[in-house]
Amino acid sequence: MWQDELDMGIDDIDGQHRRIVDMVNQLEFARHGHAREAVDEVSTNWSTTRSRTSRSRQR
Repeated sequence: MWQDELDMGIDDIDGQHRRIVDMVNQLEFARHGHAREAVDEVSTNWSTTRSRTSRSRQR
C-alpha cells in the first residue's frame, strides 16, 4: 500500500512509484486465485505507465 511519506516530490516519478505499488498489490491478489485478471491488469498498467513516461520525456 502506498504511503505519502514515500513521495519524492517529483510528480511523474511519484506517479510511477504509485502505479508500481498498485501492480505489486494486484500480483498479491493473483496469488489468492485471481491470476488471470491480475496479470492482465498489471500488463496493461505497465504498458500505459511506460508510454506516458516516454511521451513526457520527449517533450
